[in-house]
Amino acid sequence: MRKICKPLSMLLALVLLATTATFSVLSATNDYNSSGADIEVEATSAYTNSGESYNTYSGNDLGAVYSKDSTTFKVWAPSATKVQLKLYNTGSDSESGAGVIGTYDMSKDSTNGVWSITKSGDLNGKYYTYLVTVNGTTKETRDVYANAAGVNGRRSMVIDLSSTNPDGWSNDRHILFDNAPEAAVWEVSVRDFSIDSTSGVDADKRGKYMAFTQHGTTLNGAGVLKTGIDYLIENNINCVQIMPMYDFGSVDETKGGQNWGYDPMNYNVPEGSFSSNPYDGAVRIKELKSMIKALHDAGISVIMDVVYNHTYNTSDSAFENTVPGYYYRMNGSTFLNGSGCGNVTASDKTMYRKYMIDSVKYWANEYHIDGFRFDLMGCHDYTTMNKIRTELDKIDKRIIMYGEPWMADWGSNGIANSSAAVMDNASKLNPRVGCFNDKMRNALKGGTSDKSSGFIQGSTSSTADVKAGCMAHTSSLLGKWSQAPSQTVTYNSCHDNLTLWDKILYSQGSTDYNGSNGTFLAMNKLSAALVLTSQGVAFTQAGEEFARTKRGDENSYNTGDAVNKIDWTRISQYSSLREYYKGLRLIRQVYSPFTDGTNTSVGQSYFTGSNSVIAYTMQNKTANAANEWGTVAVIANNSASTQSVTLKASTTLPTSWATIVNGSSAGLKNLGTVTGTTISVPGRTAMVLVDLASFNEKNIQGPSTTVPTTSTPANGTVTWNTTKIKGFADGVAYEDLAGSTSRITKTVVPEDGYEIAYVKIVTGGADVTSTAYNSATGTIDFTRNGNAEITLIATKIPSTHLYGDANEDGLINVRDVTTIQKYICNPNDSLSDVGKKAANVNGDEGIDVQDATVLQKYVSKYITSLPVGGSFSDEKPTFTIPTETTTSTTATVPTSTQTSPTNPSGSITVNFVSNVDNGKERWAAYCWTDTNNMWFDVVNGQVTVPSSMENIIFVRFDGTSTENKWDEEGATVKYVWNQTDDLFLGSGSTYTVTGWGDGWGAPLEGSWS
Repeated sequence: MRKICKPLSMLLALVLLATTATFSVLSATNDYNSSGADIEVEATSAYTNSGESYNTYSGNDLGAVYSKDSTTFKVWAPSATKVQLKLYNTGSDSESGAGVIGTYDMSKDSTNGVWSITKSGDLNGKYYTYLVTVNGTTKETRDVYANAAGVNGRRSMVIDLSSTNPDGWSNDRHILFDNAPEAAVWEVSVRDFSIDSTSGVDADKRGKYMAFTQHGTTLNGAGVLKTGIDYLIENNINCVQIMPMYDFGSVDETKGGQNWGYDPMNYNVPEGSFSSNPYDGAVRIKELKSMIKALHDAGISVIMDVVYNHTYNTSDSAFENTVPGYYYRMNGSTFLNGSGCGNVTASDKTMYRKYMIDSVKYWANEYHIDGFRFDLMGCHDYTTMNKIRTELDKIDKRIIMYGEPWMADWGSNGIANSSAAVMDNASKLNPRVGCFNDKMRNALKGGTSDKSSGFIQGSTSSTADVKAGCMAHTSSLLGKWSQAPSQTVTYNSCHDNLTLWDKILYSQGSTDYNGSNGTFLAMNKLSAALVLTSQGVAFTQAGEEFARTKRGDENSYNTGDAVNKIDWTRISQYSSLREYYKGLRLIRQVYSPFTDGTNTSVGQSYFTGSNSVIAYTMQNKTANAANEWGTVAVIANNSASTQSVTLKASTTLPTSWATIVNGSSAGLKNLGTVTGTTISVPGRTAMVLVDLASFNEKNIQGPSTTVPTTSTPANGTVTWNTTKIKGFADGVAYEDLAGSTSRITKTVVPEDGYEIAYVKIVTGGADVTSTAYNSATGTIDFTRNGNAEITLIATKIPSTHLYGDANEDGLINVRDVTTIQKYICNPNDSLSDVGKKAANVNGDEGIDVQDATVLQKYVSKYITSLPVGGSFSDEKPTFTIPTETTTSTTATVPTSTQTSPTNPSGSITVNFVSNVDNGKERWAAYCWTDTNNMWFDVVNGQVTVPSSMENIIFVRFDGTSTENKWDEEGATVKYVWNQTDDLFLGSGSTYTVTGWGDGWGAPLEGSWS
């Protein structure tokens, strides 16, 4: 988002005293005082509502929690005197079939301020709002925690998320990097990417999520130059940052239109104008997932641009309408304006901090998002940002996280600047919470939207800052604010302000936006060379590599497609520039010191040069050094004339070099051998040199960017990439296939304590994973069409799973007891590897009646802990597979278990048919509430319980016992509850429970045999 200069922000603050109207017109503002490092930033407005006025809630079930049988709605509204749920047939009144289903009173838990109601039946696809009454005023509002919505986000939607998964979604996996700087980020808007017909994308997909799924697109459909997702693959783009794609308020979804989207409406809902049908809330979800899967299938990571610092407005904000005066920082009745957009959210307050954490976890888990870019991160406190990092680490530490370490209005943010997530506080942030490096940006090209010049235009006053930026500002010698390269985003342009090309032209007094001036192109290349060889996460704006222009519009957030669209004709017009960027990205991918997330490579760098020449050498001391080039030199000359520079290092330098980057080309080829350590560098040129010995020895070719053609060779190879699979060493194993062998059948078994979590099979360029792997038999069986590449990954049981949670629903209750009992009676019953691990609650060698006993005691509160512990904390996965396998919301032991919607009363019939232990069993029912518990004998298969009882478990005793007690000495036997011999199975045993009662039956009905 664009930031506002200080004088304008103060004026805006005065305007805001009189209104809380929509400020979409201010969704983007200028970026001058962006870091706050050199200006006074004392707060000018008091933050009067900073305290916690209400009891808060720590549960993970706010919103609409759906099942086919019922949906539970929960909303935190502690100040409300009344809350009602209103159900609708459609997302708006203008749709066919529109109408109100009903309005229902919700119940309040005064201990935590949560209002709730459970509605029976399958509500998938129904829409809802809340009617919240505070101080006698009732507001109808959408759900803060909604994850689906109707057209324009006015009504929330109940959704069965499993129904929104596209084909193959269960096999989709995050694309993550071991070091954040391995990501070469390409920032793009969903709409800009394909809205122009030059994209070659089908007309019905232009400007939509589905454009990213279409392969085979070419410039103007001519079949020559690749566009769309194939362009990303071909040009070595391994990471895209998608500009706002959550539901934003500035575009009418019924009509469509252009806007950057920095005006959130529903944070956890995809934007509807990017979908093929904005009226059906399920469509946008499925199509966004399809886009993400297509990018992942192409090996491209997806970073989401998130804007938690403000909302579209306050007068129609779901936050303000639900809990007035809580979610925003205020001075009395006036909303503070650290965002420059009319309000600033209160990340420092418990429930908004929780909301931010819950939201990013939801996107990472449900949508497989690989990273997050936080807009105006300086509006947030650093404590919140660190807590988000900690929670994301529980999913996968490789999920990328970075943001803008500034705010729009430094005087109206509310919290002290010493507490804000700004660059000056980088040392207080987790080093894997990255910050955009505006110091490097401004040093490279000058001010963002003025005529000033930076290093690339020939300035000699910014050289020192560029040197520091090359080392991600982690060097105490050159200039330091960052703890490690993982904390720095190195860039020269983004959606804000002038494009790089427009900035170069403006600083040189030109408006030749479609021109081919050699000097201007050299400046662009010089910038690219410095950004893509520097430490930190390398970031470029989409189209920077083909001189993208907005014709001098430095604030194009709502100026339409004609200005903002990607004009794909420029990939042909500026093909030399495009190839230069492509080569630089490839170099960055194959030389680990450029993408080192630690300070190791910074410490192996040695600078020399002058005010016009930056030169440094770097020694490869990374873990990959044995397979990569050794010494590399980077040289940049910003003057118009040839300059000489003598390279230096802390060790002996090579005297022969291969040139891989010069003024016209970049890549893995030797463009010419250079001898000696004194190098002559042409004007306005960057050079990258590799010591000739390691260049020749390694002969690095780089990864393939083309899809292999389909063929069936007479001889072929299967490449098995395996982790923790029996019969394979970790890493890569090859299997040669002679003759015409095409059918591959193989049994794959994970090592003990592991389960196969991911399978990917590509043969002849086609993905056959969905049909090739049989998880029930553990076999891979497919027909090879060309060489096959197979990746199998096995992982330990997720650390977030609970012991005792045999049915894997995130809770421990009577349903788990039932699941274990069924498994004991019939081991052929389905129980996953995770479930088997969880069912062994006493940690012995197997699953038996002792486990059922222990768990029964636990859920009935006779004992307070399980022998093994609360979770699989000692079994963290060695290779993290996201979402379906190792990522889930942390489960907690419930305070009550299996409570009937209506208290059971009268006669409950239990039919037992068993020859277990020759019929020497006796059954009793243990019933309890939070304050009382009672035993009841089961006589002739029946038991009657009073209506006051809420929970029930059937317990089997030794047939010789007469007392109903837990593990106590009785009148006739030492222990009336026999754990060791209780459930002896003979052939033909059956165990049947029916008639469990209304609301209780599903988990226990039917025969177990």
